[in-house]
Amino acid sequence: MLKLPEHYETLEETLEASIKVLENAVENRRSLFHTPVLSTFSDSKINSRVIVLRAFDPEKRILRIHSDSRSRKIKDVSENSDATLLGYDPGLKIQLKLHGSIDTHYQDNIADLAWRDSQEMSKVCYSISESPGKEIDDPGKYDVDSENINIDEGYKNFAVINFHFNSLEFLYLRSSGHRRSIHVWETEELRSNWMVP
Repeated sequence: MLKLPEHYETLEETLEASIKVLENAVENRRSLFHTPVLSTFSDSKINSRVIVLRAFDPEKRILRIHSDSRSRKIKDVSENSDATLLGYDPGLKIQLKLHGSIDTHYQDNIADLAWRDSQEMSKVCYSISESPGKEIDDPGKYDVDSENINIDEGYKNFAVINFHFNSLEFLYLRSSGHRRSIHVWETEELRSNWMVP
């Protein structure tokens, strides 16, 4: 069970709670932070999608995500690596908004390790013969038992996205008084401030 303060009186408490929430989100599939929204630039528009958190390194401030290398988001981040990650859990009454940049890994050591650690069912997602987002006539052709799926070929389509955040905004909603803080790492030095909720 995730233990968090009932109220937040210090900036340190807001950052510590944020770290705990993100660490829990990686392991706990029931956490609403397990599937936050990642927003990137797509040409001149913002493109958002729900993703699954796969790993978190709090010291390096890196969240790991897996993706199909043929997906639109891989193209988007190769052109502009700026991104935000947003999650909210009404049970915890906490919203986290992270700003940072993305780097991708494709057929390298990081991708190799992530692929080996992935479950077989997850590997199926990358083994479909066509690119994600392609318009099709028959969705049944892409079911799990389809001939269009070859798990051995899936690694060729697998990529790791590392989201490195340099800003974390914490918002806690409470009827007796909300708490909002911002934590910014400027050249690795942390600056934290309260904000008007």
